[in-house]
Amino acid sequence: GVQTCALPIYRPVEFMRRQPFRLAGIDGRPEDLDSSDPDHLIPWISTDWKSHFKWRGVGPFPAEEQDRLREFVSRCERRGRKLRFWGAPDKPMVWRTLWESKVSLLGTDDLEGLARFQREQMQSNP
Repeated sequence: GVQTCALPIYRPVEFMRRQPFRLAGIDGRPEDLDSSDPDHLIPWISTDWKSHFKWRGVGPFPAEEQDRLREFVSRCERRGRKLRFWGAPDKPMVWRTLWESKVSLLGTDDLEGLARFQREQMQSNP
């Protein structure tokens, strides 16, 4: 059978902070929005959609969750960082919500579907 190994998630933040010259940045977490680290060390915040939102792209996006999303985007913009959610449902309704909310980076496991969605957005809003 196939063997898997669960490795701890390691973000070498302290190591990266000490580098006088670096060609890489750290994948930030929401708590990094309160840090004084420069944006070249933590260029974006990346977090699990499901840990912040219950909405899965079916029915209306709850107002409370819309406010939470707006706050995420606003905090990232104020800090000069991009925002990416991983684990968001691969559905056009969710992509549209993220797009319209100005989430910086859209992730997907459905590359063709997201590419089609983005082309449609670019054609309807040149």
